[in-house]
Amino acid sequence: MPQTKERDIGLLFKRINMQIKKGIDKDLMEYDLTASQSRVLFFIHFREEDKTSMKDIEEYLKVTHPTVIGIVKRLEEKGFVTTASDPEDRRVKLVTITKKTMKMVKKLDRGKRKMDEMLLKGFTERETKELRRMLSKIEDNLMEAD
Repeated sequence: MPQTKERDIGLLFKRINMQIKKGIDKDLMEYDLTASQSRVLFFIHFREEDKTSMKDIEEYLKVTHPTVIGIVKRLEEKGFVTTASDPEDRRVKLVTITKKTMKMVKKLDRGKRKMDEMLLKGFTERETKELRRMLSKIEDNLMEAD
């Protein structure tokens, strides 16, 4: 039985995601970063004064500890972050962004805002709020299914 457009919501999400990823990858190529690596840098940057542990990153990305170790290791090799043991609990490894990252994040944030503007072009403020609510609900539904 052929699917109708109304039932192809998963395909629609996939196509939207592919277009967003294409734009992000283009912006990140200049810095030799992946989308996951950039998400980690943004996460740490916008936490401002809060300490960021490997566990915090793991929970934010919803990935395994070994995955976070790999991402952070590559970021450290590229000079975007440093790691150190937490003086309050030596078992906890803290991740801090470098000055190099702070400059880059500001530029990438402008690109991110531009992408958001493009995605929401023609939407009213009310529609944008409703879209965010519905997308959050879809995310919650998927998280419950795990």
